[in-house]
Amino acid sequence: MNMMMETSRLCRSFPEFDLKDVDLKVAPGSILGLIGPSGAGKTTLMKLLMGQLKPSSGSLKIAGLSYPHDLKEIRRRIGFVGEDPPFQPRKQVQEIAHFMQPYYPRWDSAQFNNFLKDFDINPLQRVESLSRGRKTLLSLALALSHEAELLLLDEPTAGLDAIRRRIVLRLMAEFVVDGNRSVVITTHQTEGLAPLIDKIAILNNGRLILESETEKLLTSWKWILYRDGALTEEIENQLLCKENGAFGNRGMIQNFPKHAEALEAGRTAGDIQISNTSLDDILISLTEGK
Repeated sequence: MNMMMETSRLCRSFPEFDLKDVDLKVAPGSILGLIGPSGAGKTTLMKLLMGQLKPSSGSLKIAGLSYPHDLKEIRRRIGFVGEDPPFQPRKQVQEIAHFMQPYYPRWDSAQFNNFLKDFDINPLQRVESLSRGRKTLLSLALALSHEAELLLLDEPTAGLDAIRRRIVLRLMAEFVVDGNRSVVITTHQTEGLAPLIDKIAILNNGRLILESETEKLLTSWKWILYRDGALTEEIENQLLCKENGAFGNRGMIQNFPKHAEALEAGRTAGDIQISNTSLDDILISLTEGK
């Protein structure tokens, strides 16, 4: 299968930070959630994908096209939404669209205007009068109005209220329905994200420390609540984020299916309980203090 996005040992070095050896693949019709704490390297990776930064080494391709030779065509195929869109504050919304239109041969003015209506944005408004949330929605409208094949969302819901966050996530899901387009979203806010994304990648300190299909990840990682002596030493030694709670003890295990049978007797006796983890739980266990 041809990948929509593919990186191989992608690196970018700075005096005080290195993004190193990032290997990622995103198939058409899929959504990749790139999560990690602030400073993990998520925005650096996005800038590399956009061609705003040059790699120190390694390679990346978008829809089979390579940097830097195909940079102009790659940018035409990408729709980008960032946390702080760099709009000129005194420009009207319609002026922003008119400025962008010549760069995109497949620009659809009717579609853009429909998005403005859906988002309750007046095309005559100046950008400086828009709230932060509506600036993000304007950025999304621009990204979705030139038939992009890859949508790059860099912390797009940061600071948004619940309604606008839901709009962004809904449009992200609709974007890939045809099976030909893909999304990469970076965020440190994972609430509501898991049902929408096909694959999770976790960055920390410039390193890709985990990559997995979302369903497989959440099936494998579980919280175990247990009374003293209910677990074998082997299992207890594998637990992460161990703590004491009202039921007894609690810890997170990474490979629950492997140990499910060994835990069954304790579950039947009421000495062990299993509960689901969240993406936040997994992120914290892998990155906190590291």
